[in-house]
Amino acid sequence: MAGALLQGMLRNSLAGPTVLGVSSGAGLVALSLISLGASSAWLPFGAWLGALITTGLVYALAKQGTALSPFLTIV
Repeated sequence: MAGALLQGMLRNSLAGPTVLGVSSGAGLVALSLISLGASSAWLPFGAWLGALITTGLVYALAKQGTALSPFLTIV
């Protein structure tokens, strides 16, 4: 489901959560929360937030002017 949403949003058939680093962003925030000793109740929210930030960053980096470059989302 996440792959299909990213492919539609970015208009790139090769886009996926692992390829674009969304999974890594979610894992980084979750690991940071664990390292800081946060309650386990915050882990899902933190992972979601990390994935959302990573998706926004990839989208912003791939956007050229007003058009989104499908090539730059993979590079």
